[in-house]
Amino acid sequence: GARGRVGTTVPMRWGLAYFSAYDFANTLALNPIFTFTRDAFYDASAKTETAALMREISVPDAENITRKMLGLPPEAKNRRIVRPVRFDEPNENPPNVILLIMESFGSSKIGVLDNFYPSLDITPRFDSLSREGLLFTDFYSCGKHTFASIIAAPYGYPPQYGKLVIKEVPGHNYLYGLPSVLKDYGYQNYFFATTDPHFDNMQGFLMANGMTGVYSMWDYGPEQALSWMGVPDHIMFDYAYEELKKKCGSRFSATLLSASNHGPWLFPDVPFERIPDTVPDAHTLNAFKYSDWSLGRFVRKIQNDPAFTNTYIVITGDNGSPYDKSADLEITHYRIPLLILYTGNNDKIAGRNPRLGSQLDLFPTLMGLIKLDYDNYSFGKDLLDTLAPVTDFAHFSENDIIGYVENGYYLINRLHGSESLYLLPDRKTDIAAEHRDIVDNYRLKSTALFQAAYENITRPIEPLKPHE
Repeated sequence: GARGRVGTTVPMRWGLAYFSAYDFANTLALNPIFTFTRDAFYDASAKTETAALMREISVPDAENITRKMLGLPPEAKNRRIVRPVRFDEPNENPPNVILLIMESFGSSKIGVLDNFYPSLDITPRFDSLSREGLLFTDFYSCGKHTFASIIAAPYGYPPQYGKLVIKEVPGHNYLYGLPSVLKDYGYQNYFFATTDPHFDNMQGFLMANGMTGVYSMWDYGPEQALSWMGVPDHIMFDYAYEELKKKCGSRFSATLLSASNHGPWLFPDVPFERIPDTVPDAHTLNAFKYSDWSLGRFVRKIQNDPAFTNTYIVITGDNGSPYDKSADLEITHYRIPLLILYTGNNDKIAGRNPRLGSQLDLFPTLMGLIKLDYDNYSFGKDLLDTLAPVTDFAHFSENDIIGYVENGYYLINRLHGSESLYLLPDRKTDIAAEHRDIVDNYRLKSTALFQAAYENITRPIEPLKPHE
């Protein structure tokens, strides 16, 4: 009775009431007693704890430090960070967008990236696709959990300390990212997951922030599930392909979240070349290789179907794959790929790009390709805009520990402890004692952005409308 559900992993949350694209109808469907009781008694202490931490680490003028990093002038008003982005020639034929967020798809196991397994061909499909698009080779996730990527990749927002933003009941303050902007321009936005859509309250959060439809294991057939992670990746991809093909006559975006490359690492008997059982960790490596097989199979179907002309295909990971853990914030847990493909002709979408970036940058980078006017409330930059006076950085966190990468250095900023500094690619030699000036500078920046993101989430936004 307290969980509200029987026989499923996820308990009842407010997101179960979010069934449509209309906020008022969704709000009417909430259980008011349950929602109030959870907020007043269960969540109140978490919010108090978070507020106390943010006061403790408070950085003077944190917002303007962050503004400078984002290439913005100082702002005296107590308002949300925003950059109006306008194009000289707005796109009269805007493309469709398919964003693939691959579970634990870390650079450490990808052949064309860091590849700590050079004798094993783990990602032949991704490696082949990378030669046909634009591959960013120095790219990071914003956290080591899937919920962080759902906040960061489409919306350009870093994860917060304390209770997950993804689980908080939304009011008039919401995240304004890719789904929200495209919805204002008449797009339908769809989300596909292999598992229960209420895990981490994904459906509620996404439906409240621009998504217009969510598909899950209940749509594909729960009898095909192999574990609590739901159906195999290729089952979701096959279903998504058929559904999206029906929508090709209109504008749409789709976000697909895979899960087979996650414990318990179960995958079906399908025709991909296995890594021999004699290799250490062969089972988990084969789960990775199966996810690569599923990915390549889906992307090739999209590329070969004329119905998907004028479509961007974006491939990234929700987080990385840790290798030989050497620190409490192991950097290989955050290094991921970003590959952008286009089904038409676009000279920008080719080659390898070494520019430092993270999931925060995905939303503005895509909008720069789509070329529709918008207001950028994210904490990211357009990775293809080389003229903007921004700081190139990657920012990720786990509870009260922040990782910060800039100019070849990696800082671990422990908000309740000391710092560590590494000169990449070395991940084991702590040079913080010899470079206190760099440590102090990067600690200030990383803490300021962490604080500014927390403060901004509570402020209202007034998103650009198409007719404006």
